[in-house]
Amino acid sequence: MASSPHPALPRPQLPLSKSSAPSNVAADVLKGDKDATQLAQASLEPPVLAVGRRDEAFYEACMPAWRFSIRQKLVASLDNEMSMLQEIQRQWRTPFRDEYFVKTSLLGTHTFFMVFLPLWYWFGYPNVGKGLLYVLAAGGYFTSVLKDACSVPRPYSPPVVRLSVGSHALEYGFPSTHSSNACSMALFFGELVFSRADAGWLGNAAAVVGLVLFAWSVTFGRLYTGMHSLMDVVVGSTIGVLVWLAYYLLCDTFDAATMGSGWTGTITSTVALLLLVTFHPEPAEECPCFEDAVAFLSVVGGVIVGQAWAPDPFSTHTYGYRWRDAAEVAMWSGAVLFKLVTGISAILVWRIIAKEACHLVLPPLFRFFSPLIELPRRHYLRATEYEAYPPNEHLNPVVVYMGIGWIASVGLPWVFTRAGVSV
Repeated sequence: MASSPHPALPRPQLPLSKSSAPSNVAADVLKGDKDATQLAQASLEPPVLAVGRRDEAFYEACMPAWRFSIRQKLVASLDNEMSMLQEIQRQWRTPFRDEYFVKTSLLGTHTFFMVFLPLWYWFGYPNVGKGLLYVLAAGGYFTSVLKDACSVPRPYSPPVVRLSVGSHALEYGFPSTHSSNACSMALFFGELVFSRADAGWLGNAAAVVGLVLFAWSVTFGRLYTGMHSLMDVVVGSTIGVLVWLAYYLLCDTFDAATMGSGWTGTITSTVALLLLVTFHPEPAEECPCFEDAVAFLSVVGGVIVGQAWAPDPFSTHTYGYRWRDAAEVAMWSGAVLFKLVTGISAILVWRIIAKEACHLVLPPLFRFFSPLIELPRRHYLRATEYEAYPPNEHLNPVVVYMGIGWIASVGLPWVFTRAGVSV
């Protein structure tokens, strides 16, 4: 079996002081205390072999023949692109652009979406929040499936310099989830501008320019930062376009089937969620793609369960939103602050409590049902193989993130209405 022209090399162990550790440098970049060029010096990749860089014989043994064949073709494509990716960085890199593309990449992260998506539910536009959630979750799931199925590495570093402030470097490269998210979001808001907003041709043109700039910044940024190949970006962007198109054509039908559906919608969505989780392909190496996909799908499940039992939308405009005088502006500001503090705190508290409850309750349930139900994952321990679940590990994000979906879309809007800060 011929090996890749870029053999897998273990990353050299570099002594780092506490202040130059990757996590601290990443935090300093976000605060503006350091520039993004120093990310390369801090070395955000862990001092272990990067996923996708093992000998080809390892993947041939781990993967079905058809998946391995696809992987070989994609790795060959990556090999052919390396000189182009190096040239992009050689010609384009400046300290300012490093900062720009690293920070715009944050617009495609799950942390950003966890804060960004609930705001639409809390401040008057629940349908926008729901639509964004659907397209982003679908894109995240399909790209996650392909990442784990194909197990293709990211562009080799070195020779390219990889700039990242998150854990995305721990995942496989093909395809780009950031590109999928950016394209689906740009199309979603573009359709919204032209179909529902009355901003005139100048406003519409400005919106289109802004959306194109956003999509370009994220997609080209994946090449600039050394995180993806052109193949990764093209396929990821295509998935984003197809996901948005499916949503555009089917959203009304889907809402009609789930709104007020009660137990039918609850059971159907839960079973569908579990099936999607069950049939998610296993990667050759341990990769966080699976957890990310489960988390996003679970939020969707929580939202669907919420609208199955509470189809009528709550009041979500913030008290004083008309800004007719100074007093209204002051009341609006206080209501906005109350919503933000209460909403974000509720989500964080729920995550802590739900995780601890899952650690306590789910292992005995898994052991009880283990003779009947099995979810085989290569890098996971069976519940029958441990006594105490490690408190710093994820057990099962389904319950946690379904709760977040319900709290953000139904629970908190109800609280805000009862408290009088939504009208």
